Amino acid sequence: MHDYFSQFGTVTRLRLSRNRKTGRSKHYAYIEFASKEVAEIVAETMDGYLIHPHRLVCKVLEDVDENVWKGANKKFRKVPWQKVNKDLLERKRTKEEWEKLVKRDQKRKQETADKIKALGIEYELPTSWKRKAQELADGEANLSVKADDIKPVKKVKRKAVK
Repeated sequence: MHDYFSQFGTVTRLRLSRNRKTGRSKHYAYIEFASKEVAEIVAETMDGYLIHPHRLVCKVLEDVDENVWKGANKKFRKVPWQKVNKDLLERKRTKEEWEKLVKRDQKRKQETADKIKALGIEYELPTSWKRKAQELADGEANLSVKADDIKPVKKVKRKAVK
Protein backbone atom coordinates (compact mmCIF):
# COMPACT_ATOMS: atom_id res chain seq x y z
CA MET A 1 0.00 0.00 0.00
CA HIS A 2 2.75 2.39 0.99
CA ASP A 3 4.65 1.88 -2.26
CA TYR A 4 1.49 2.16 -4.33
CA PHE A 5 0.30 5.46 -2.85
CA SER A 6 3.77 6.98 -2.57
CA GLN A 7 3.72 7.51 -6.35
CA PHE A 8 1.41 10.49 -5.72
CA GLY A 9 3.50 12.08 -2.99
CA THR A 10 5.12 11.53 0.39
CA VAL A 11 3.12 9.20 2.63
CA THR A 12 3.73 10.21 6.25
CA ARG A 13 1.56 7.59 7.95
CA LEU A 14 -0.32 4.51 6.79
CA ARG A 15 -2.48 2.24 8.87
CA LEU A 16 -3.96 -0.86 7.27
CA SER A 17 -6.65 -2.30 9.51
CA ARG A 18 -6.27 -6.01 10.21
CA ASN A 19 -8.06 -8.74 12.11
CA ARG A 20 -6.11 -9.39 15.31
CA LYS A 21 -6.67 -13.16 15.30
CA THR A 22 -6.16 -14.04 11.65
CA GLY A 23 -4.00 -11.14 10.51
CA ARG A 24 -6.11 -10.70 7.37
CA SER A 25 -6.96 -7.27 6.08
CA LYS A 26 -10.32 -5.72 7.01
CA HIS A 27 -10.19 -3.94 3.63
CA TYR A 28 -9.84 -0.39 4.82
CA ALA A 29 -6.87 1.82 5.57
CA TYR A 30 -5.97 5.35 6.59
CA ILE A 31 -3.25 7.16 4.66
CA GLU A 32 -1.77 10.51 5.62
CA PHE A 33 0.09 12.54 3.01
CA ALA A 34 2.57 15.35 3.61
CA SER A 35 0.26 17.91 2.00
CA LYS A 36 -3.50 18.30 1.83
CA GLU A 37 -3.40 19.06 -1.92
CA VAL A 38 -1.85 15.66 -2.65
CA ALA A 39 -4.49 13.94 -0.50
CA GLU A 40 -7.28 15.68 -2.45
CA ILE A 41 -5.73 14.64 -5.80
CA VAL A 42 -5.39 11.03 -4.60
CA ALA A 43 -8.98 10.94 -3.33
CA GLU A 44 -10.30 12.31 -6.62
CA THR A 45 -8.13 10.08 -8.81
CA MET A 46 -8.39 6.78 -6.92
CA ASP A 47 -12.05 6.89 -5.86
CA GLY A 48 -13.81 4.01 -7.62
CA TYR A 49 -10.55 2.43 -8.81
CA LEU A 50 -10.57 -1.41 -8.91
CA ILE A 51 -7.75 -3.34 -7.27
CA HIS A 52 -8.46 -7.02 -7.92
CA PRO A 53 -11.90 -7.83 -6.50
CA HIS A 54 -12.15 -4.65 -4.42
CA ARG A 55 -13.32 -1.18 -5.38
CA LEU A 56 -11.48 1.67 -3.67
CA VAL A 57 -13.47 4.33 -1.88
CA CYS A 58 -11.23 7.31 -1.21
CA LYS A 59 -12.21 10.33 0.86
CA VAL A 60 -10.37 13.24 2.41
CA LEU A 61 -10.95 13.39 6.16
CA GLU A 62 -10.42 16.72 7.87
CA ASP A 63 -10.36 15.83 11.57
CA VAL A 64 -9.12 12.36 12.45
CA ASP A 65 -8.83 11.04 15.99
CA GLU A 66 -5.23 10.21 16.99
CA ASN A 67 -6.32 6.68 18.00
CA VAL A 68 -6.75 5.95 14.28
CA TRP A 69 -2.99 6.13 13.87
CA LYS A 70 -2.24 3.71 16.72
CA GLY A 71 0.11 1.11 15.25
CA ALA A 72 0.69 3.03 12.01
CA ASN A 73 3.88 2.37 9.99
CA LYS A 74 4.55 -0.84 11.91
CA LYS A 75 4.88 -4.30 10.45
CA PHE A 76 1.97 -6.45 11.57
CA ARG A 77 2.91 -9.39 13.74
CA LYS A 78 0.23 -12.01 14.24
CA VAL A 79 -0.36 -12.97 17.88
CA PRO A 80 0.00 -16.75 18.35
CA TRP A 81 -3.40 -17.10 20.11
CA GLN A 82 -3.35 -20.91 20.05
CA LYS A 83 -0.02 -21.03 21.89
CA VAL A 84 -1.08 -18.34 24.36
CA ASN A 85 -4.32 -20.17 25.18
CA LYS A 86 -2.57 -23.55 25.34
CA ASP A 87 -0.02 -22.20 27.82
CA LEU A 88 -2.83 -20.66 29.86
CA LEU A 89 -4.79 -23.93 30.01
CA GLU A 90 -1.77 -26.12 30.78
CA ARG A 91 -0.29 -23.99 33.55
CA LYS A 92 0.14 -25.38 37.06
CA ARG A 93 -2.70 -24.57 39.42
CA THR A 94 -2.80 -24.20 43.18
CA LYS A 95 -5.04 -26.26 45.42
CA GLU A 96 -7.41 -23.30 45.85
CA GLU A 97 -7.70 -22.85 42.08
CA TRP A 98 -8.51 -26.55 41.63
CA GLU A 99 -11.13 -26.40 44.38
CA LYS A 100 -12.75 -23.41 42.69
CA LEU A 101 -12.72 -25.21 39.31
CA VAL A 102 -14.23 -28.36 40.85
CA LYS A 103 -17.02 -26.40 42.59
CA ARG A 104 -17.87 -24.47 39.43
CA ASP A 105 -17.89 -27.66 37.33
CA GLN A 106 -20.07 -29.50 39.84
CA LYS A 107 -22.54 -26.60 39.87
CA ARG A 108 -22.73 -26.53 36.07
CA LYS A 109 -23.18 -30.29 35.86
CA GLN A 110 -25.93 -30.21 38.48
CA GLU A 111 -27.78 -27.47 36.56
CA THR A 112 -27.44 -29.49 33.34
CA ALA A 113 -28.63 -32.67 35.09
CA ASP A 114 -31.66 -30.80 36.45
CA LYS A 115 -32.55 -29.50 32.97
CA ILE A 116 -32.20 -32.99 31.47
CA LYS A 117 -34.33 -34.50 34.23
CA ALA A 118 -37.00 -31.82 33.70
CA LEU A 119 -37.21 -32.92 30.05
CA GLY A 120 -37.97 -36.47 31.17
CA ILE A 121 -34.69 -38.03 30.08
CA GLU A 122 -32.97 -40.61 32.28
CA TYR A 123 -29.29 -39.79 32.04
CA GLU A 124 -26.43 -39.62 34.50
CA LEU A 125 -23.74 -37.12 33.63
CA PRO A 126 -20.16 -38.38 33.79
CA THR A 127 -18.28 -37.15 36.85
CA SER A 128 -14.90 -36.23 35.41
CA TRP A 129 -13.89 -34.22 38.50
CA LYS A 130 -14.89 -36.84 41.05
CA ARG A 131 -11.40 -38.34 41.31
CA LYS A 132 -9.74 -34.90 41.30
CA ALA A 133 -12.08 -33.74 44.09
CA GLN A 134 -11.21 -36.86 46.12
CA GLU A 135 -7.50 -36.23 45.61
CA LEU A 136 -7.95 -32.63 46.74
CA ALA A 137 -9.81 -33.78 49.83
CA ASP A 138 -7.05 -36.30 50.65
CA GLY A 139 -4.36 -33.69 50.01
CA GLU A 140 -2.46 -35.82 47.50
CA ALA A 141 -3.51 -34.01 44.31
CA ASN A 142 -1.15 -33.61 41.42
CA LEU A 143 -2.02 -30.11 40.32
CA SER A 144 -1.68 -30.64 36.57
CA VAL A 145 -4.31 -31.93 34.15
CA LYS A 146 -4.01 -35.49 32.83
CA ALA A 147 -5.72 -37.00 29.82
CA ASP A 148 -7.38 -39.66 32.00
CA ASP A 149 -9.12 -36.92 34.03
CA ILE A 150 -11.61 -36.58 31.19
CA LYS A 151 -14.18 -39.38 30.92
CA PRO A 152 -16.07 -40.30 27.73
CA VAL A 153 -19.71 -39.27 27.50
CA LYS A 154 -22.36 -41.98 27.94
CA LYS A 155 -25.19 -42.48 25.46
CA VAL A 156 -28.54 -40.86 26.24
CA LYS A 157 -31.55 -43.02 27.19
CA ARG A 158 -34.78 -41.22 26.38
CA LYS A 159 -38.16 -41.72 28.00
CA ALA A 160 -41.31 -41.39 25.98
CA VAL A 161 -42.93 -38.07 26.86
CA LYS A 162 -46.73 -38.17 27.00
